[in-house]
Amino acid sequence: MQSYLIKLTCIFYLIITSAYGALSLNACYDLAIANSDTMSLADIRALIEEDRTREVWGMALPQLSASADFLTRGDVKDIHHHKHTKNARVSLIVPLFNFGGQKNLINAQEKREESAFINIESARLEVLHSTNMAYFLLLEAQKIVQVLQDSAQTLNNQQRITKDFVEQGLLHENETMIVEVELELLQQDLVQAQNNRSLAVAKLNHLIGYSLDYPTTVEDIFEETGPLINIDQLLCQALSNHPILKSLQAQIEASQYAHKAEKGKLYPNIYGYSNYSTTDDYALPYTHGLDAGIGLQMSIYDGGTTWAKLKRLKKETCELEQQYQAEEKNIELKMRTAFFNMENASTKIPITLKEIELAEKNLKMTEDHFSEGLVTNDDVVLNEEKLMKSRFNYFQALYQYHKAKADLIYAAGINLYKRGCKYDGQ
Repeated sequence: MQSYLIKLTCIFYLIITSAYGALSLNACYDLAIANSDTMSLADIRALIEEDRTREVWGMALPQLSASADFLTRGDVKDIHHHKHTKNARVSLIVPLFNFGGQKNLINAQEKREESAFINIESARLEVLHSTNMAYFLLLEAQKIVQVLQDSAQTLNNQQRITKDFVEQGLLHENETMIVEVELELLQQDLVQAQNNRSLAVAKLNHLIGYSLDYPTTVEDIFEETGPLINIDQLLCQALSNHPILKSLQAQIEASQYAHKAEKGKLYPNIYGYSNYSTTDDYALPYTHGLDAGIGLQMSIYDGGTTWAKLKRLKKETCELEQQYQAEEKNIELKMRTAFFNMENASTKIPITLKEIELAEKNLKMTEDHFSEGLVTNDDVVLNEEKLMKSRFNYFQALYQYHKAKADLIYAAGINLYKRGCKYDGQ
């Protein structure tokens, strides 16, 4: 379970450190876990199940009760006794044997508690994955804005050079208009890109507990890509240790124990008892008394409720088993989909890098030719657009790779982040 003191210390530390620079992915993970409503709800559900387990255990332990009363009687002519009497009784009931009913009831609740604690890990994986997606969404948005700003700067330089040539009578005024129109179109794209960046910032801030309009910036630490993950090995690991599957397995076992516990109600319940009573009514043959014995209780007919519940519990077990099998298929499909997306992105990255290199050379060559009067601004603008598009393609492929990798790890049920250590994917 999470310690609230650790959470507060973590938040304080991260706020202090993040105030002096961009947030790292690990810092975002810590903040998201510390401020997540999903994690808090999962913790509360686990604590509730823990309390329920203690309640069920209490039913299997000896029960001690006490009662007292004070009686006032009217006048009775023929019997001599106190008009006011005081009575008290202490009773002890000790469960002895109920054909496994109570034991299986405890086992069922303990399995539900186990499932609830496993769900905490599932909630943590969900929070980490959402944070990862928001982080790379913001990175991509930041890069798109930067690419557009660089492109605008290039066109501004080209516009300045064109104006100089026009003033010298070397070019027609239409050449200036070509660059101006392209700059206006680029400015519209830049406004949209900046709005997308602001929206990405708000999404990340929502996850890490910051104000939505806080100007959060993040570190770009994922320019490199690693080798592809072994999908078959990871799939085998996922089907063995996935938190969702482990939680469902605990729920299946809980349902099976609950069926056995309900079946125990068809058999006798044997218990021991002892009572100590006292009274000041001297009309009774005793003033203090202690008795003990063994009792047997059995339900003869309850209107068919127990049998109906047994049938329902058996169907619920079958439902959970089918849900388990369906979840196995879903996990495999999600993992393979993410793996193929990751593979596709990894093959695009080196190609887009070559496209950038080629576009930069072509743009430089075109600018040189323009200064020599061999080409027009149409050629310069066209090559600038190609360079801008190639940069877009690179960053989209790069962050698509990292998001697909995170999708794969999340689908496999593996923790993306453990105490400051980034999952290496191997």
